[in-house]
Amino acid sequence: PTLSHAEVENLFERQFKAFEGLLMDASPKVRVIAVHGCCKLLGVFWKLLPAATSKRFLTILIRDLTQDKKSSEAELLNKYYILIYL
Repeated sequence: PTLSHAEVENLFERQFKAFEGLLMDASPKVRVIAVHGCCKLLGVFWKLLPAATSKRFLTILIRDLTQDKKSSEAELLNKYYILIYL
C-alpha cells in the first residue's frame, strides 16, 4: 500500500518514540538491548535520519545512559556499545 508523506512521517515518529521508551525502560537488560539497537540504527541510517532525531538519540545515549547508575552492568555495556558504533 502507498502511504502519504504525512503517514510515513507519523509512522517514523511513533517508532522513534517507542525506541526512546525502551532506552528509558526500568529494566537494565531492556536498556542495554535498546542502546545496542539504537547505536546500530544510528550507524546504518545516519544520513537518512532527521538531524533532530539523531540529536535526541545521541542526547539520551551520552547524557543519560552513559551515567546509568541504576545498574553498573547497564552503564558499562552502554558505554561499550556507544564506543563501538559511534
